[in-house]
Amino acid sequence: MVRAFLKKLLFMAVSLTALPVFALPHRTGVMIETFESGQVWGNDDRMNATLLSIDDTEITALESSRNYLSIHFQKKASFRIFPEKKIFCSGYPESFAFYVYGQGNGEEIYIDMENNQLRFFRIFAVRIGWRGWRKIEVEIPARIKRRGTKLQDASGLYFLGFYIKGSGTDSRILLDDISVTTRPYLLPYSGGL
Repeated sequence: MVRAFLKKLLFMAVSLTALPVFALPHRTGVMIETFESGQVWGNDDRMNATLLSIDDTEITALESSRNYLSIHFQKKASFRIFPEKKIFCSGYPESFAFYVYGQGNGEEIYIDMENNQLRFFRIFAVRIGWRGWRKIEVEIPARIKRRGTKLQDASGLYFLGFYIKGSGTDSRILLDDISVTTRPYLLPYSGGL
């Protein structure tokens, strides 16, 4: 009886490893904010050290869009910036991408999100150490996509905005073209955080 069980188990293991690669679901990139739609963004800076605006005039914008979110802030200000309404990302989000214009002052940007159970997550995105535009891609950690042995259900995540941590100098950064990459269902868990 044990021998028959082991044979079945071995057969199942071999069958599962022989799945063709083309059977994996394709990724879909979805633009969730271009700053062209008139969506209102706010901040929670209680010290009034931040000026937030949607601009198209001072710095050359990306070719893909005319407007960008401009953020001026003082010294070590740390604050959240967020859209008026949280943005729903359906399916199984795998990563976020956005463009940031930096002045090389070392500011840090984090992405804020929550799942459908309203559990809040903040993940580190980038420390700005360059001048000009750069595309940033941030993988959503497995600890957010999967909690222990229970899968995140397919109702997606909500993008809540960004948390910005100043570097000790007056700064200005620009953000544009925020997108999310999703799959129609969660891939098998491979370990890690």
